[in-house]
Amino acid sequence: MKNLFLATLLLTLLVINCSTTGNITSANGTEVRTADGSSITIGYLYTEEAMFPGNFEGKPNAEFARYPEMAQRAGIEGTVIAYLDINEEGELLESRITRGIGGGCDETALGIIRNSTYTPAKNENAEPVSARHYVSIVFSL
Repeated sequence: MKNLFLATLLLTLLVINCSTTGNITSANGTEVRTADGSSITIGYLYTEEAMFPGNFEGKPNAEFARYPEMAQRAGIEGTVIAYLDINEEGELLESRITRGIGGGCDETALGIIRNSTYTPAKNENAEPVSARHYVSIVFSL
């Protein structure tokens, strides 16, 4: 029930963000369950910069998806938003946190992002293009 509530809340925040920034067109996510029962959900937020937003893909490296011990002890849950700049070869050129929650979650999110693999966005001719994307990483106890 708690996960359903959090997923609904995340989608509501995305809709609000879409209406205020006009940048995000859709999202999907991959949930990773940690050994202690907590979860980390990595969602790729598609932007209007890619001609076909649904063609950008990221494959998160679950090895780096560990709920920070400090965040667990403090009961920190929430969504970290990160910016990604990916070139036409699928290489991550830049990443940074645009909204963090602390407790070590921001650093964990960057670790996941920097150790994941990406398929670049494509233009209307199905040619790979550089694009900026946003990623949401939801930490749930």
